[in-house]
Formats: sequence, C-alpha cells, structure tokens
Amino acid sequence: MSAADGFFSGFDGQPSAPASVTSRNTPGWDVTVHTRGVLGESPSSTWYQVEAMDAQHGPACEGPTVTHRITAFEDTVFRCKDHMMSALNASGYGLLYLMPNAMVDFTSQEATISWDMSTFRSSHRDWVDLWITPFDQQVQAPLEDSLPDLNGDPMNAIHVRMDTFNGETLFDVYVIRNGVRTRLERTHRTYEEVLTPDKARRDKFELRISRGRLSFAMPDYGLTWYDGAIPDLGFTTGVVQWGHHSYTPHKDGGNGPNTWHWDNFTISPSIPFTMLPADRRYVDEDSSRTVNFGNGAPQDSHLRFMGIGSLEVSFDGGSTWQAAREQANLQKRAPEHFRSYFMPVPAGTRSVTFRGGPDQYQPAWHVRDISIVSRAGGSAARPSVPAPPAASATASPTASPTASPTASPTASPTASPTGSPTASPAASPTVSPTPTATAAPEGGTDGGSGWWGSKDRSDRLKSPRARAVLWWWWFGKHAGR
Repeated sequence: MSAADGFFSGFDGQPSAPASVTSRNTPGWDVTVHTRGVLGESPSSTWYQVEAMDAQHGPACEGPTVTHRITAFEDTVFRCKDHMMSALNASGYGLLYLMPNAMVDFTSQEATISWDMSTFRSSHRDWVDLWITPFDQQVQAPLEDSLPDLNGDPMNAIHVRMDTFNGETLFDVYVIRNGVRTRLERTHRTYEEVLTPDKARRDKFELRISRGRLSFAMPDYGLTWYDGAIPDLGFTTGVVQWGHHSYTPHKDGGNGPNTWHWDNFTISPSIPFTMLPADRRYVDEDSSRTVNFGNGAPQDSHLRFMGIGSLEVSFDGGSTWQAAREQANLQKRAPEHFRSYFMPVPAGTRSVTFRGGPDQYQPAWHVRDISIVSRAGGSAARPSVPAPPAASATASPTASPTASPTASPTASPTASPTGSPTASPAASPTVSPTPTATAAPEGGTDGGSGWWGSKDRSDRLKSPRARAVLWWWWFGKHAGR
C-alpha cells in the first residue's frame, strides 16, 4: 500500500494455536513489553518472565470464553481467528505498546486513526491508551508522571486514555505541549450507556485530527467524548502507539488481568518509516551481547531500546564504545527504572554490541526491545497486509438497556494517583483545558524496583540517600499493593 492509501493492518489468519506477535515475526510492527516488580520479589525476576495469567482464546484458538496459560513475554500479544489479542498481568506495573511503521500526517488535511476493539473489562486497573508523538521525540514506553514507573510524558504529544466514571468506561483526551499536560473538556458519557461490554464483539474507535481540531468517538454508537478545537501542537506528523496497561488488576475489587481483542488498525493519511527489529528480544551480562538487523541502517537512523543499569554501545563490533543516550526529551529521569533510549546510529549499521554494569540502584544491567528506526526508506518496510474490508467484520452494535448515569463523580477510597485510569476521575472532570497537576508516584522513588536484589546490600545502605530510597521502596511494596 502506498503512503497515499494510508496504513492498514488486519492480523488475518486462522492459526491452529495462539500465534505469538513480536517485532521479530510481524513485519511493520514494533512490540514493546515491560513489567516491573513482584513476580519472584527480586526486581530483576520480571526482566525474563511475565506473571502467569489465563488469556482469552483456548489452546486451539477456541472462542474467548476458553483460555490458555501464558508466562512468557513473547506470548503477551498473539493472533487467533483473524485478529490480535494483548494480555498482561502485573502485580507491580506492566505495559505493552504496539507501534506500526507509519506516522499519522495531518499537515494539510484531517487525518484518521481508527481500530476495532473489545469492550469487556475485568478490572478498572487494566486499561488501554493511544499516543501520537513527533518522530524525534518518541518515547518507547511513555507513561504519565503520576504513575509509579518509567519516564513520564513525551515533551509533546496527544494522549487518549481509557478512564473510569462511576464504575463505567470513558476516555480522556490530553494535549502535552512543551512538557505541560492539559486535559480537554469531555463528556461524562460512558460506553456502557450505549452497549453491552463484550469479549468477542469488536467495536470501532476513531480519532480524527487536523491542525486545529480533534475528535475521539465510537462512531457506530454516536458516542463522542471530545470534538472541538485544540491548541497548536507544534507538530503535524507523529508516530502512533497503542498501549495496554496492567497495574495490580486484582486490587480495588478487580477480577484480575484482562485480554483485549484488536483488529483493523488504520492510519490515513500516513507516512511510512523504516523499522528494523533486532534478532533477539534482550541482551544482558550472561547472553550474547550483539544483536543483528536484517538490513543496514538508512541515513538519519536511530537506535531505540529500553534499558537499565550503566550502558554502553558499540557500532563497530567492540572496537570503540560510547555511552548509551536516553531520549533527550524524557520528563522523568529515574535511574532506578527502565529508561527509553534513542540515539543516532551510523548509516549501514547491521549489528550493535552492548555492554554494561551496575549503577547506584542496580546490581545488573539489561537491554530489551531493540530496533533501528529512520524516516528514510520507509516504503520498503511497509507490512504486507490485505486491503481494508468495505465494512468491519465486527457484529452490528447492539444498544444496552443501561440508563445514562446522572450522578456526579465520587472519589475512590483507594489512594491512587489523581487522574490515573486505575482510580476514579479527578474531582472536576469537565474543566476547560488547563495544565493538570502531577501527583507524587505511588510507591515512592523506585516504586518497588531498584537495587534491592543485590547480593551485597549492606554497602548500598550506608548513605542517607540510599536509606531514604530503601524506605520508599518498602512503602511502595507494602502500602501501595
């Protein structure tokens, strides 16, 4: 498909068992999966294994009422029955992001981003979101600063995030401009008012954006959360990331982690870009430290990965080394968390070697979800997908008998970050666009990860800073769970 046609991916196919979707086996898509804390209590235990859960669709891809067990990073995103699923369980914090090799382009006309998705939720601490970020400011795992992990917002972005109102589901729309997050005024209406949530039925969600206007809606139901003017964004093209978050999904009456069903991803108009995945998911002290790419890096390429510890990179097989560079626009620089790295790579590069060591928080180092991206040469990296169907394969919308709620928002009894999808909405959900306040991260400065897994903890406890971090770690582990 040409850039004029836009981007479309439908994940067609009828595998006999759930088929893993990764950056390495799915051309045109980057899949990043992150978890932090608790599995085996040691912070590094979730670097190699996700917490087990029963994901929807059975071991032979039976319907969504049947489940299969997943325990590996590679199994968190999978295909069955002509669509894709994401499933993630995190007793600490976990997220995954799906990014196609196509930027949305609203430079000279209105652009549309749409997808079909299930609406059943097992927990309000398990939710989805959408990000649009300028190419050079992309953050591999963006996360608002009020949540207890990672690196905060990109410097500039659009963020559409599932939230909860009176126990039901709606979406907030945010503009992030020069580091300031502003929520746009939106309706209180929830999708439970117009539909009965369902695991199998996938309904259309649609964002339309131009240089001065944005709308986000479920058009088949006449449900619009926001449709109005937006301030100047400072950009007119951006990478697109769909996210799935899991944050202690058994807490606050939740019934555990959810499986989300996705299909018919569309970006139009779009601009393709090059995406070269590494041949391995991760690199560490005990593995081969070199990753390889199927093609040489085009001009103006960047190495993109998640990492923790003190890290260096070599583009010439280890002859010379340089410090790994974090994304320059990170808003929260927390060395005790995984960070998003984004650094120039020489044209023609086909392999990258890593080395690392401990830092003041980590006794070990780890690099994962590695790729090379470039604005150049994008047409060669387009995924091979069928043309979009004339009509969605999803079932026709059925109205729900649920009455429209009229109650005002009520505060949640759980002390969760204000405005987080895992908590009730902020006290004034209909305010005009104003910068939102940033709450302190739940669980403290390292949110339950950090250097606690060290075999030589005594040396790390001598400084007042170290003791303070340890106290916050204990608080986040016990009070935040």
